[in-house]
Amino acid sequence: MAHRLSALGLGLTAGLLSSCSLTTFGDDACTSNADCRAAFGFGAACGADGLCAAFAPPPRCRRTFPRDLFARPINYASRLVLGVVVNERDPSDIAAENAVELAAKQLNDLGGLEGREIAVVFCTNGENPELDTATEEEATAVLGAYLVDTLDAPAIVGPSTSSQAESLYAVTAPRGALMISHSATSTALTQLDADTRLLWRTCPPDSEQGAAIADDLASRSVARVAVIYEDGSYGAGLAQVFDDAFRGTATPFPFALGNETLRDAQAMAVAGRAGDFDEVLFISSDFADTQQFLRYAAATPGLAEKRFFLTDTAAASPEFLGDAVAAPLFPRLRGSRPALATGPVYDQFIAAYGSRFMEEPDVAQYQYAPHAYDAAWLIFAGAVRSRSAADAVTGDAIAEGLKHLSDVRPGGTNFELLPGTWSALAPELAAGRDVDVRGASGELDFDATTDETSGPVEIWRIGGMPGAPAIVVDGVFTP
Repeated sequence: MAHRLSALGLGLTAGLLSSCSLTTFGDDACTSNADCRAAFGFGAACGADGLCAAFAPPPRCRRTFPRDLFARPINYASRLVLGVVVNERDPSDIAAENAVELAAKQLNDLGGLEGREIAVVFCTNGENPELDTATEEEATAVLGAYLVDTLDAPAIVGPSTSSQAESLYAVTAPRGALMISHSATSTALTQLDADTRLLWRTCPPDSEQGAAIADDLASRSVARVAVIYEDGSYGAGLAQVFDDAFRGTATPFPFALGNETLRDAQAMAVAGRAGDFDEVLFISSDFADTQQFLRYAAATPGLAEKRFFLTDTAAASPEFLGDAVAAPLFPRLRGSRPALATGPVYDQFIAAYGSRFMEEPDVAQYQYAPHAYDAAWLIFAGAVRSRSAADAVTGDAIAEGLKHLSDVRPGGTNFELLPGTWSALAPELAAGRDVDVRGASGELDFDATTDETSGPVEIWRIGGMPGAPAIVVDGVFTP
């Protein structure tokens, strides 16, 4: 196991990575994992005895691309390894994993990064008592350190939530690794990474979603809102952004992240004051939280007759629309989410995903999967530029490359970020020229100061009732 993991001080490293058993290669001495990778390639690490050894994957990192990456590491000794950290118990995160695998497969089919192919290690950070006692944030931190220290991953896609992103950033940034989240939207992340520029995301920040929610409520003359929100970087941040933009009265009802009892207690408190509010805004980074809240509300006098507004985490997913317990509330639900992209890059992504993952649900139902696909391609693009500038693929160099992918000057070179344009895009990147790219999630125009992207926000409702609930876009807010 990597010697630097003990620095995390979480007391969970041994449990999380318990299957990293080592088989020595011989008498090759080492002082770091880098020594062993230089000698043997992927699959080699520096053991506690100071000898290079092969390692077994931890139980939280079983999925890989290629599938036999850990079983036959000698076949992939020269590959550049990327990491993905998401919650594999969440169907939307499975779609995000699939999207990254699709991008890696496409790049390898095109010859890789100037001849160097990609491998991906997927790690799940969801709470799972069958594996260990770690919270999602604790697991995220340990897995991030493992991917960077042991596997030498220069970049990680994920995680999904803003609190997890904070945990990952705390361990990856000091190690010089880049992270690109496809769905962490808290405005707090902008300031968190103001100096290192190693935290990027392909989704717009909550400053836009909060304004869109306030605008929608005002358009419907809603003046009094109860805001039930998780007291974390996502929930508290979005609640504050909304409150700043809202022209009515917003009464806060915070609950501790992951605490069902306190969440239900706040819901009951709102029910007891039902006459004081025209609508209830519910904010949580956990889809299961939203689903359970709606079930609770449907059975609670004072709430069951209320109108509700949900944020992007609900995402109007198939699991959400198929919930028969919450279904009585559907006619009185509205929500917000980043607007789904249209155009050739999005269409190509949908078609290619469906062809490779035929047994999976329709990916168009998972709003952040295109953002994960774009995150992978952005890493590839940044890596090409970093190799030309620094003759190495490091997190810092990839981040520097990303700063040159939003050239919107008149006459600038525009590219659609998909396999068909890679043969023309890659030489531009290798030559150090600035380009402008559009991905499956839409325009990827990163602000030169904050590294943030932006995009329109959809306001949705549920139509097709009764019997065939379906999402209907009720309007689009453009920042």
